[in-house]
Amino acid sequence: MMKKNSFLVILLWALIAASLCAQGGCRRRRWSTVRPVAAYVDALDTIFLANGGRVRGTIMVEEPEFISIRLPDGSTKRVPRHEISRVAFANGSTGAVFSD
Repeated sequence: MMKKNSFLVILLWALIAASLCAQGGCRRRRWSTVRPVAAYVDALDTIFLANGGRVRGTIMVEEPEFISIRLPDGSTKRVPRHEISRVAFANGSTGAVFSD
């Protein structure tokens, strides 16, 4: 009797899972839709700093005093213009070269 009950429980779970999948509840991510990391990194704007460092992300605001950039982790950073040597945009264009 125990084996019969176990079989019925497993059968019931299989039917529930199949029903959920039929309604779109068990969609798996296809690897072909995942962006390669290299393509993502190339799609970032880059601020080159006067001290040799760089900040990568998406430039949100350009003001005379600073550039605001959204970092890949979602946070935002303001970089003062006097700390920037140049800017390279994701589309391949470059910004002005800054100097004091």
